[in-house]
Amino acid sequence: MIFTMIAIVVAWSLLDWVLYGSSWVQRAVYARMDSAIWTPPRPGESTSGAQRRTMMTSVIITIFSGIMFSIFGEWSGLAGLSWKTALAVAGLLWAVFVVPTAVSDRLYFRVGTRYTMLQLFAGAFKIAAACVIFALRQ
Repeated sequence: MIFTMIAIVVAWSLLDWVLYGSSWVQRAVYARMDSAIWTPPRPGESTSGAQRRTMMTSVIITIFSGIMFSIFGEWSGLAGLSWKTALAVAGLLWAVFVVPTAVSDRLYFRVGTRYTMLQLFAGAFKIAAACVIFALRQ
């Protein structure tokens, strides 16, 4: 289980880095977003300090989420599934958790369509990667 947990956290961190941190996303998504949605610096803190703090918090959330998904996978029996069934489970989890969150963010906050699409694709890739990692454990 520890190896699965580490594999999921590493896969999710890499996917976050590739999908959210690419220069294309910087130009095509983030540059078009309203600056009011970004975390403001604390008094006496630089903008880069606020970004660093936000990224570190995001890493901690990714680690925590990977651990929780690993526990969920163990508890629900994902390790015994074929990779096709694991991808089907990933699709259901995506539809139940990622889609409502991304659509709600689009409806209630000032995020653009490109950011919503980024959330949907990133969520799909992360859940699919985790489910396939479990399926490969057979």
